[in-house]
Amino acid sequence: MKSQFLASAIFLSSALMCMARSTGVSPANTLEETSEQAQLLYGKHSYAQAAAVLEKLSVDPSMTLLPDWPDTLYDLACNQALANEAEKALQDIFVGQSGSRDDRRD
Repeated sequence: MKSQFLASAIFLSSALMCMARSTGVSPANTLEETSEQAQLLYGKHSYAQAAAVLEKLSVDPSMTLLPDWPDTLYDLACNQALANEAEKALQDIFVGQSGSRDDRRD
């Protein structure tokens, strides 16, 4: 099961990278732009919305492999905690440390 997940993740990541190249939008630019959008929402105390914006990135392997991803993951967890979703924040931090959503606690 994990090998199927890994193969699917690699395929998806490759497809997304190809799409990004063809549209001229790199994953790093997408991460930066989305993080900026989340920061604006954070500044307005819209923590749940900021978390939702960043959560969309967390399912994209091309994002989670970027060098700046740990900072974004931290921002996601902070926004979740501020939105009274502490358990979700802890789960996402756990996933970030383990590197696998299969290890996520329910």
